[in-house]
Amino acid sequence: MGSSSLEGEYKFNIIKALNENILDSSDFYQEGYFSSIALPEAVQRLLSNQANLSSSDAQRLNRLLIESAYPHEIEKSQLKDTKNHRLLANSLKS
Repeated sequence: MGSSSLEGEYKFNIIKALNENILDSSDFYQEGYFSSIALPEAVQRLLSNQANLSSSDAQRLNRLLIESAYPHEIEKSQLKDTKNHRLLANSLKS
């Protein structure tokens, strides 16, 4: 097994874990963890209404939080709406 297939498997497992465990989490945001990260206005808007977010908006919030925390590792989503942002497939930068 070459290093590229290990890298591919590793990348797949990270993406799978993010999709299954973090994006659907209703309590992913913890102020202390994100206090040193500049959060975009879209994130701040979602956080201001966090208790009333739909499932889709909560997933979008979590996706944007991940993008903010790892700007060099995770590609920014190009989505204008709150649909189809769920999967992080191909979002990890090589």
